[in-house]
Amino acid sequence: MIRKYNLANYDTLKNDLLSTDWDSEVFNSDNVNEVYSYFTNKLEECISRNIQTKTITVRPNDKPFMNNEIRLKMRQRNQMYRKA
Repeated sequence: MIRKYNLANYDTLKNDLLSTDWDSEVFNSDNVNEVYSYFTNKLEECISRNIQTKTITVRPNDKPFMNNEIRLKMRQRNQMYRKA
């Protein structure tokens, strides 16, 4: 998953972060690990609501020149072979 930052709604994200009551919800614990995990969860929740994501496929065994256009042409070639 990658985030599409160019399509993000930054105003709503800012309002979400400002409306969160950080003092009572996040920073009222004495345990640093709890504070950190709650903070990161709350931040991730706000970010996921306001920034769109896109699923990508990483193919580590591919050659550097392979891309989706070449794969499409290869599939078309193989379909033509099967029809012939």
